[in-house]
Amino acid sequence: MNDFVLIIVVHQVFLQGMFFAKNLVLRRRLGIAIKGGNREANVSIGCFTIFISVSIFLALFDPPASSVKWLVPTTAVAC
Repeated sequence: MNDFVLIIVVHQVFLQGMFFAKNLVLRRRLGIAIKGGNREANVSIGCFTIFISVSIFLALFDPPASSVKWLVPTTAVAC
């Protein structure tokens, strides 16, 4: 696991943990379960899950785009 995967995973654990903690607090205050039953919320959660999964998958490997040299070192120094 490289640093990018670790950053994504820690970020998601922290944010999702806050989301679930908020729902637990609301459930205790209201006395009813918090449920998201609308279609837009479900589609949004699905797209978000796919985005995070693809991000972690791409972070696991060294993508060829990161090895492209845009400028040779002498050009970069001259600019």
